Order: sequence, then structure tokens, then C-alpha cells
Amino acid sequence: MSYMLQRKSHPTAITLAGPPSRPLPGIVLALWVALFSQSGCAPTEGKDTAFHPLTTTNQDFLAPEFTPVGNNPIALAYTSLSGVLDKVAVSIFLENRITVLQNTSGTLTEIASLNTLAYPAKLVMADLDGSGMASPDIAVLNGKALAISVYLNAGAGWDQAITLTLTDPAAEFQAAQVVGSALPDLVVAQPGKHQVTLFRNEGAGVFTPMELNSDPGAADPNTVVTTPSRIVVRDFNADGIPDLALLLLSTNQVGVLQGNSLTPDTFSVPANTPYPVGVLPKQVLSGNLNGDALVNDLAVFNATDMTFTPLWDAWNAIPGGPIAFTPGTPSSTTAIPGMALLAELDKSTPASALEIALVREGDNFVTVFRNDGAGNFTPVHIKVNSGPFDVIVGDWNVDSNLDLAVAERGTRSISLLAGDGAGNFTSTVLGLESLPTYPTRVDANGDGKDDLLLLQPLNDSLVLFLHVP
Repeated sequence: MSYMLQRKSHPTAITLAGPPSRPLPGIVLALWVALFSQSGCAPTEGKDTAFHPLTTTNQDFLAPEFTPVGNNPIALAYTSLSGVLDKVAVSIFLENRITVLQNTSGTLTEIASLNTLAYPAKLVMADLDGSGMASPDIAVLNGKALAISVYLNAGAGWDQAITLTLTDPAAEFQAAQVVGSALPDLVVAQPGKHQVTLFRNEGAGVFTPMELNSDPGAADPNTVVTTPSRIVVRDFNADGIPDLALLLLSTNQVGVLQGNSLTPDTFSVPANTPYPVGVLPKQVLSGNLNGDALVNDLAVFNATDMTFTPLWDAWNAIPGGPIAFTPGTPSSTTAIPGMALLAELDKSTPASALEIALVREGDNFVTVFRNDGAGNFTPVHIKVNSGPFDVIVGDWNVDSNLDLAVAERGTRSISLLAGDGAGNFTSTVLGLESLPTYPTRVDANGDGKDDLLLLQPLNDSLVLFLHVP
């Protein structure tokens, strides 16, 4: 079975982004943001009331710097130059705009405000026009408007928005080179339409919408694109052509589309695809989980049966050969798995075999799955504060061992879990007065130490924790 990217005949419209509009009703707003916000944390129009914050017990960071950005900041993206934070873009959900800030040694200053369509959410910063990352371009997914706004920057500031129209809501949005030139394309998963749309980047601000459709003669044309909710873009078979792994929400499967090296802009479906996983899969990560020479294993996190399912990379190691995976034995996550990551958290096992860390929804634990180096996992449950929902990795105490930072709804705090390099963790707290979202590791002042950047949507601010000198 082969899949073709069909070019749409209509040209891409170029318009100025529209004026602000009224917010969605509360229930619609909550449902939409729960689907499209990367952190899964829905903003509200109400602001934080009096709240007694947890006492900060962590000594690795200075007092936070607060930068007002606008009404309900919901998502951020950033760029770095030579490893140092350069620019930050923030979606201001209830003002229908993006604010762009310049970093100067840990001080963030607004340099642009870009009008968007209704309800901007997830955004990316990338070099979409080939002018370099010193002048990054921005693309943002506008939920209510069913459109992507693209702002190009050739070095003199951001141009008027290029509007890329969607025909159905998007569950996934990213910038990645998939087809055509070396410039990043925009990749959109649309589960309601059983479709992946690629906006092929032709350069010079031209994006050609291409729908990932199956061969019309196929017996089951939508098998591998049924309700795609998450996308992994990788060269799974080392032929220099990007491939796609798709998380299929309604069929509890992972589908694979193999890029064809001899026929540009087409994909084939390898044998045995799609692969069964757990019930209601919600996140998929890619990395080496069993320490072998095949580095593109997949870990799929399943909500209903509270498990993660490994898919072991079984490619035949011949460049361009058929992509294959072998489903592994699911492991219990004890509770509904929330945000997860892959990282080397235990140096006592081979560095090539990564550990898994995830937050557990509905209880106050983070689970680290220690890896024996061969893909056998042992869970370690770490108590944190109330309502953990996001987790990132960094070296917060500068001891060359990776640590975790956990954002918590209930206590409006960040738990910092210091790793000892052997899979054990010690907890300290950064107390905040408002809900933290989008925790992000950066180096804001060029000292080589990990700083912590986050949003506080209920007090309209961007927060930066600089590491102590």
C-alpha cells in the first residue's frame, strides 16, 4: 500500500491576522485547551485569589523574575544562540496575539506584539525562511479560527501573517523537515478528519497544503491514518528520508508511514503496520530503550489501562530497508500517565538505554522507570506535592547528574527532584503564588548553568528562575 501527498489546488491566502474576538464559552474553552495545550493545563478567565504558597526550600535558584506578558499566556517557544536563551514567544490566549521578548543576560524585554486569529495556543519558532535562527520565524495554531498564522522574519522584524487554513481541528502541530527542501515544513494531525496535513515549505513564504491520503484503490485506505493524535518524525531506516509514526487514538494503535526515497513526497506502509498498543494512547516518545544498536524504539503511554507499551525497533539495519517494530510487554504506570520524558537518569546502566520519568494523574507521585540496560524496567515512585501535571529534565544542582522539575497544580509549586545518577532522587520545592505551566530548561545568562523558565497564566506573567552564581 502506498500513500501519496495530494497537493491542494487553492493557493495559500496571505492576510493580516484578524482582530480580537469574544472568548469561547467556558466549557468549550476548557475542552479545546485540554486537547491542544501542550501542558494539558486549561487557562481560565479568573485570576488567582489569595493563596498561601509553599515555602521555597531549594537553594539552587535566585528569587524569580516576573515579566508581565498579557491576559492568560498559554504556551511558549524559545530560541537559543550558542546555547544561550535569545528570544521567547508567548501565546496570549485571551488577547489573540503573540508577544515576543528579547533576552539580555536574564532580562526579558518585549520587542514585538503580533496579532493572531482567534485563540492562539501552541506555537513554534523555527527558521522557516532560511534566514537563520538569529531572526527566527514563528508559527502558531489558532484553535477557534482553525488556522495557522505564520510570521516570517528576514532580519528586520516579523512580517504580516501568512494564514494557513485548516479544515478540521488539530491535535498535533510541529515544525519538521518532511518533504521537499531542507526548510522545515508544518505538520498537523487532524484526528476528526483521519488525516495528516503537511504544509510543504517551498521557501519565500509559500506553503503548499498537502493531505496525507491513501491510495484510492487500497482495501482499507485509512488504516494508518485513523484519528492520528500525535506524530513522531524520524528517519527510522537511515535512508535520509523522514518517516512518520502516528499515534492512532480511536483504534489503540501506532501506524508507520515510510518515506519513499525513489518517489518523492510519497509514503509506503511497511508490513505488520499498524501495531497494537494499550487503550486510549495519549503520548508517544522515541529513543533507545534497550541499549542495542537500533536507537528508535517507541514508548507509548496509555490512559485507560494505565500502562506504557514499548515498541522495539526491529529495522533490518539496511539503509532504506523496511521499518519494523516488535511490541513489548506493557508496564503498569499505577495511575493514569501524564506528561513523560526519556533521559539518562541512571548512570549505573549503559548510557544508550534511557530511563522513563512520568507524572501520574490523580495522585501526587512521579514514577521513574529504572532501566537495566536491556529494556527491563523497575518503577520507583517519588512523592511530590499536590496535582503534578508536567515534568522536564535538567541539571539543576550542577553535579553532572540529571534532575527533574515537576509542575504542580494543587500547591502551585515546582518540585525539584535532584538525581544522584543512580536513579534515586531528593526533593526540594520552589514555592509560587500562582499556577506554573510550561516549565522549560534554558541558560538565560550564559553561565553554563540550567535556569528555569515558565508561565503563570493566572497572573499573566512569564517567570524566570536564574541559577545561583
